[in-house]
Amino acid sequence: MPIEDVSIGVSGGTPGADANDYVLFDSTKHLSGAIWKSCGFDRAQFIVNNAQAGILKSYWSPDGGTTWNLNSWTAVAANSGVVTGAGVALTPYDFALSGFPDWKLIWTNGGSAQNPWQPTLTLSRGQKQASV
Repeated sequence: MPIEDVSIGVSGGTPGADANDYVLFDSTKHLSGAIWKSCGFDRAQFIVNNAQAGILKSYWSPDGGTTWNLNSWTAVAANSGVVTGAGVALTPYDFALSGFPDWKLIWTNGGSAQNPWQPTLTLSRGQKQASV
């Protein structure tokens, strides 16, 4: 199977001056039930240009979104598209999705308003290995 990438719109709006959770993607709402399962996504990659720090959390659900299990989390530093000698320092965050009946991605804001806030989410199928 060739690798196919699909850019997905990120929901939740721009995080404000709070420590709230912002649901960026939820397969039970964005690609409900049979659509998500039939797409066969293997991986997700999230990139964000963010002014303030936060936490990125990956969850999976065995029962259509009734129960969510934390799969992974990572602290994300503020970056604001800082350009270094090696290029732009926007870290891609990679998530394995194979076998998840449903998946969601949440941003927990760090207490300060985000400006800029430029998120990008790409779902891939045919790519079982971690991105390089």
